[in-house]
Amino acid sequence: MLTPPSGGEVTAAEYFAKHPGELGGGNKFHARRTWSETCNRFFASKGEAMRGEELAILEKASVIGKLTYQPMWVLSEEPRVTYKADFGYSRREPHDRSYVVEDVKGVLTRDTRTKLAWLKQRYGITVSVVPSPTHERRGRRE
Repeated sequence: MLTPPSGGEVTAAEYFAKHPGELGGGNKFHARRTWSETCNRFFASKGEAMRGEELAILEKASVIGKLTYQPMWVLSEEPRVTYKADFGYSRREPHDRSYVVEDVKGVLTRDTRTKLAWLKQRYGITVSVVPSPTHERRGRRE
């Protein structure tokens, strides 16, 4: 039982149902899980949802093909290390049928840069890092 600031006793489930922000477990970069009606799925952030919707529209218009969400590669078996991108798709231009891997990032961390280099070394895949349109860049001059 918990004693909330207002007094009385409530169960933890009751308290956190009324105060979800205090539960923790949020994203350290404050990304909000976002539902997309266009793609009929959740995305990890608003920026990822926006890019996913753009790609879904391009696929419907036959500009790109074979759009996949969350394609994953194994970088190491022991210990198991994986890299999961946001999107993968094939270009449908007559002179360019290449496979593209994209990841929407508001913050490019050292861990991500390491995994991107590892992915390129192991599989020869270069990931296009798309800056999140919703990420607020503090303290930087444009």
